[in-house]
Amino acid sequence: MFGFLPSGISMKYVETKPPDNVFFSFVHSPVYQQVQHKFLDAVETFNPDNVVAVINSHPYHVDALIQLSDMCKLSEDLQMAAELNERALYCLECAFHANFNLARGNCRLDYKKQENRPFFITLFKHMMFVGQRSCYRTSLELCKLILSLDPEGDPMGVLLCLDFYALRSAKYSWFISLFDLWESTRNLSQLPNFAFSVAMAYFLLAQERGGDSDLTSSADHYLQEALIYFPGALMPLLEKCLVQVDPIISGHLFFTTVAMKDVRVSLQQLIQLYVHRNYHLWKDQTLLDWLVANALQVITRFQIQDPVFNEAQANRDKRYIELPRNLVRHFLLSDIKEVPGALPIVLVAHYCRNSAHQPEPCIDPPSNAAARLVHSGMPQKLREMWRRGQWPWTSEAASHP
Repeated sequence: MFGFLPSGISMKYVETKPPDNVFFSFVHSPVYQQVQHKFLDAVETFNPDNVVAVINSHPYHVDALIQLSDMCKLSEDLQMAAELNERALYCLECAFHANFNLARGNCRLDYKKQENRPFFITLFKHMMFVGQRSCYRTSLELCKLILSLDPEGDPMGVLLCLDFYALRSAKYSWFISLFDLWESTRNLSQLPNFAFSVAMAYFLLAQERGGDSDLTSSADHYLQEALIYFPGALMPLLEKCLVQVDPIISGHLFFTTVAMKDVRVSLQQLIQLYVHRNYHLWKDQTLLDWLVANALQVITRFQIQDPVFNEAQANRDKRYIELPRNLVRHFLLSDIKEVPGALPIVLVAHYCRNSAHQPEPCIDPPSNAAARLVHSGMPQKLREMWRRGQWPWTSEAASHP
């Protein structure tokens, strides 16, 4: 695909942790670190020509390729953006350790190590580019790959898009199995996308099997649970599907007043992300009829004061205080314009538009040469904020709200 050039990147074995998780880490040579410093200086000038100059002299500098790819994307040259991202990914692949076998599923990378981050970012961007070409099964496999690198932390928040690619790929049974496996430990049903998508998976699987009554019953149960826990998703979803809403639904207290009452911003953003990413899946008339029918059932349950509504309200009051950092990264890298960002505008402007290689700032003190270079490349105002501990994040949050 691309001619190989020495890049100054290698990979080392770090350790093995029980039960069989083998940790590796990318390593930057001293020469590469010097180039990294030049690149960070180029980024701080806000002049794209300076980034191009770095690539001209160092064609396989990964962060510069990621940055230029993002510039091409902003100028709507998606083909070149995808090619540059693939080149960065190829460069990282050339550095793989002999025992770093992605097919095994037990090779791990720590996102907190600065040198490892470009691999996560390029894989995520590659997943998005491939998905835009309607290669949904490939995107699903890339989702699995990214998740396998750090299944506990999920640093790129791929759980927010995995359901979309699974449904688009018609992998209903696999998706339901994943939900059943992780629900007890990761509370996947507390993510709006999983709550609605597992219901859809049951419904579509029931249709595949000739209208299986047990699967249909499960689909109804999960959809009603999703509507009860996330009532704010129904009206935007129907509006995006250009549906003339039943007046009984559009005028009911639960899907209007209750749905908008004291809803935390982070939950609103998760719902908006789900609606804007998945609404195409709901445009099938059979699915819309099923959605409306279950919404009417929810209204009936609300009128008889089903206690689950109080539980759902208490759940919304207790959770979703703020978006975990991994979900913030997902929002930034997904770049869905209809969904408002979760960061202060000054940080969004710098890290999303001008530092695509670093979608959010480090909060831990730099522990190695590469990390020190990243901090030294920050604008002075942001470096001072970091030193005073004024970042809007306080810790590496869990992978679910």
